[in-house]
Amino acid sequence: MTEVIEFVKNQPTTKDEVVKALTAYKSADLSTQAKTGEKLIAQVKVYEEAVQIMGDNINELNVENDTLRNIIGNVDEKKVAELCQQKKQNDSRVDKNKIILASLQKTMSKNKAVCSAVIQK
Repeated sequence: MTEVIEFVKNQPTTKDEVVKALTAYKSADLSTQAKTGEKLIAQVKVYEEAVQIMGDNINELNVENDTLRNIIGNVDEKKVAELCQQKKQNDSRVDKNKIILASLQKTMSKNKAVCSAVIQK
């Protein structure tokens, strides 16, 4: 996951947003800085867990995709790309968020099941 964080951190838009946030933080009074720091500490653990779950989910979907492509054989990549693009254009942000949430919940359930199985051994 470190590679992903480094990649995102080095993106120009990410750097700009970090600089803006730090500038605003530094210009705030001490009380506001303390409240902001407290809020960020609480959020960091949540964000770390969410990123880890999403990474697990992406990996799982890639394995599933590769497996299905191996089973199916030759795939019309152009047709797949067109169908995917149509689906993306037709989905609203709400639809996307529902899909992401359902997928994350599925991944979390699988992770808990694996952890339980390992603990029971």
